[in-house]
Amino acid sequence: MVSIARALPAEPDAIVRARWRERLAGIPYVAPAVLVIVGVMSYPFFYSIYLSFRATPSYTTETHFNGVANYATVLYDPVFRGSLLTTVIWTLGCTLADIVFGMGAAVVVEKLRWFRGPIRAALMLPYIVGYVIASYAWLWLYQAEYGLLNEVLTSWGIIEHPISFLSSFTWALPAVMLVNIWKTMPFAMIMFLAGLQTVPEQMVLAAELDGASRLRAFFEVKLPYLRRVIVITSILLTFQNFNTFTIPYIMTSGGPLNSTEIVSNYIYNLAFANLDFGSAAAASVLVMILLMVFAVFYVGTLNRRQPGVV
Repeated sequence: MVSIARALPAEPDAIVRARWRERLAGIPYVAPAVLVIVGVMSYPFFYSIYLSFRATPSYTTETHFNGVANYATVLYDPVFRGSLLTTVIWTLGCTLADIVFGMGAAVVVEKLRWFRGPIRAALMLPYIVGYVIASYAWLWLYQAEYGLLNEVLTSWGIIEHPISFLSSFTWALPAVMLVNIWKTMPFAMIMFLAGLQTVPEQMVLAAELDGASRLRAFFEVKLPYLRRVIVITSILLTFQNFNTFTIPYIMTSGGPLNSTEIVSNYIYNLAFANLDFGSAAAASVLVMILLMVFAVFYVGTLNRRQPGVV
């Protein structure tokens, strides 16, 4: 009996070791890919930090340590502060519009009984089109003399004279933001459409039987189930919109008067137009810190369990 009693505690330990072996069994298969990814990402990360503390004159390849001078140059640069403000406006405006229009499109597509597939494919077309192609297509639409948009507005009597949208200090930023919204809104639509399909139909029918209108049933039944999807989609779109580069660079190159210059364009111009790689690295590190703070919030949101939502 004593020997049997002493042997009993050994069984849970064996089970624990077996579970750990199962958990660690896949590590040798993913380790090479993880090492490659970490190696590829870590080198530019640490080199940017190193370069941000170095002076990089354009007339020589030699660099020397200059402390936090690059950070001071960037932080005291009014163009950087203006580009950061423009980036915040760009990110908040585009993300909010993506959420609103994406939700509206998802609700409409969900209610369709006929031609749902072709209509959904048509709405997804902007997301499939490349950024460069979309930018040049909208450049033609915004063209002052022969652009389609000015032709339509003039023929309908809405405006008397063509508007140079991309050369106007007032219209340039909203015009470029519209292109970005048109490009990224389908992503929000697909996310919300997938979330709407997980809402229990019985709860919606019960709400309608109790006398709730379709609008009230949407806000009181469907929307709570979409809360987590909305949060995740908003965070992903915020990252994407904050890091946008191609559309404003091709369409306006930051003009007029830096009114459409966002942080990514500012860093690019600082590095490859002014050949000030040290200051560009310092600006990128500052932006990276902002994104890392937001990434912590993102991970915390994903790990937080919300009962009653998707």
